Amino acid sequence: MKMPFSNDTFDAVFAIEATCHAPDDGEVELDNGLPDIRSVGQYSPLPWYLPLDTTQFSLSSVRTTAFGRFITRNMVKALEFVRLAPEGSQRVQAFLEKAAEALVEGGREGIFTPMFFLVARKPRSIEVCARHFFY
Repeated sequence: MKMPFSNDTFDAVFAIEATCHAPDDGEVELDNGLPDIRSVGQYSPLPWYLPLDTTQFSLSSVRTTAFGRFITRNMVKALEFVRLAPEGSQRVQAFLEKAAEALVEGGREGIFTPMFFLVARKPRSIEVCARHFFY
């Protein structure tokens, strides 16, 4: 990436989920074989961590609000108590909630950004039609 360091500055460098910070998108595309790469900021003006932020309220993602997490926390506790959820479910729920809080803080501080992987599937009716057309 033509970084401002001499070649012998580091013994090794490890980067994961960091291409959105690259100064030259074109070089990332070329080196990684990624056609038409775009940063998250080019898709949405909203911060990526907004759905995890408990200070925000959204009817579309009420489960991630402070109220939604309160309900989830108590539902998991009740389900584990009556043994409909396995032992340890509360610990996992607490761990995931703490991870979400850390992700939001990392996003606010600008020290963490996610990498997205999208899978798309064409509707079956188009697939059947295409098969019929080409056979």
